[in-house]
Amino acid sequence: MKFSRQHLLGLGTALLLLALLGALRTTKEPEPQKATKAAGAGLPRDARAQRDKPRERGGPVSRYTARCVQGLSEEEVRKIIAEFQDKVLVGDGHPGSMEEGAEQRRRFHDWYLRTLVEGLDLSPDQEAAAKARLDALFQEALAKQNELLKAKEEGAGGLLGVERRFYAAQSWLKDDAYAPWELCELTKDQLGITWHDWLQVERKSNEETGDDPSPWFNLWIRSGKAPGSGGTTAFPKEAAPVRFGDAGVIFPLHPRQSFVHEGYSQIGELGSLHPAQLRTLLMLFPETLEKVDYELKHR
Repeated sequence: MKFSRQHLLGLGTALLLLALLGALRTTKEPEPQKATKAAGAGLPRDARAQRDKPRERGGPVSRYTARCVQGLSEEEVRKIIAEFQDKVLVGDGHPGSMEEGAEQRRRFHDWYLRTLVEGLDLSPDQEAAAKARLDALFQEALAKQNELLKAKEEGAGGLLGVERRFYAAQSWLKDDAYAPWELCELTKDQLGITWHDWLQVERKSNEETGDDPSPWFNLWIRSGKAPGSGGTTAFPKEAAPVRFGDAGVIFPLHPRQSFVHEGYSQIGELGSLHPAQLRTLLMLFPETLEKVDYELKHR
């Protein structure tokens, strides 16, 4: 059978179309790419935010350092002192009744929380956790003090008054339960601001020597400590604190803080502190007010 040229061209075109159609049917479709899980995606939102916080530029360490170096203006010093006198101290700071003692301690708890927020740059969640824990500790201490006073009243035949160690921050704050890292979960950077790492070394040494564990803050510390460092740095004699070195017992004095001696004044030395350090000083040593009273009135 003979085919014309036109028939042959039509047949060839048809065969080509069939071949192309077959190729399209047998071509394997690309598999969809599997979604990769972002690092930390399984963590709750708050946990992820807290985990990432130390890597944020301008985090708690840099802000703490900058504030230590900046210090306080005389106006800021006066404002913090006035706040302590007017809103924290009950009467002359020496409560005589159980009611006054309880109110004094409650106010100290609130002041301590404010100090932690300012020194560690606590997040709202951290602040809420610390407040809840401090409130619980207050209720526990209040119940114990009431039991003690009741026992004294029954045994001695009369109420002997509230004990100083119940309301004085220098006494009750030594309990490990009040350490910043026990009140809420802190980031690595926040822990580095405190004496936490230094304390771990001290307590390990205590175990080896059989000594009692060092308290989480030590009233004799006068050295500086840079955030993140487990060791201390001695201040040069010409730049060391004169009267208020114990301001750093909770929030360490930074090695870059300078306590200028020329033209010395107590208000001036207080101006070399971080706000949280001044708050600490007033809470632990209310008698500081008596030391600076003359300058406050005549400067």
